[in-house]
Amino acid sequence: VDLSFDGDFQGATSGNRVVDGNLKLDLPAQAEFAGYHRLNQQFAVHYSVNWTDWSAFQELKATSSNCAGGVCLQKDEKFKDSARYALGGTWYVNPSWEARIGFAYDNSPIEPEYRSLSIPDSDRIWYSAGATYHINPDMSLDFGMAYLDGKEVDVNEGLRNHSDTLRWKGTSHGNALLASAQFNMKF
Repeated sequence: VDLSFDGDFQGATSGNRVVDGNLKLDLPAQAEFAGYHRLNQQFAVHYSVNWTDWSAFQELKATSSNCAGGVCLQKDEKFKDSARYALGGTWYVNPSWEARIGFAYDNSPIEPEYRSLSIPDSDRIWYSAGATYHINPDMSLDFGMAYLDGKEVDVNEGLRNHSDTLRWKGTSHGNALLASAQFNMKF
């Protein structure tokens, strides 16, 4: 997916004037291999490997003819391709209930030397659990929760550009708790 944003920009490269600007952004392609195997009447195993073409995202570059040299903002990102590996299981408790658990490892597309305050991404481990309640053969409810545990990482970013000697240094650690509910109906 290729996006193009048009909007206003104000900063040092525009003389602190508000000018029209444009930012083009190419989002990555993805490929996934996934499987599900019913081992017996009570248990199933599922797994997946997801590859993302993050190397398509090399920079953020906002342009305008009203900015110095035609460039309002340029920030090197230098993302690399990444992958997520997941493994899970389903327990068919009875005809009305199913219970699920899962585990995933998601590696970051950000090279440590390009990690920034704006995108302090890190490798993540996902822990998930959920259930399905079958109301009848045509209707069911799904519930799920996932806890994402982001690895603590160092951020050492140049203030104006990647090689700037003036630097912002710190650490970043991000966790998330996701919850979902869904109603399903066959017709």
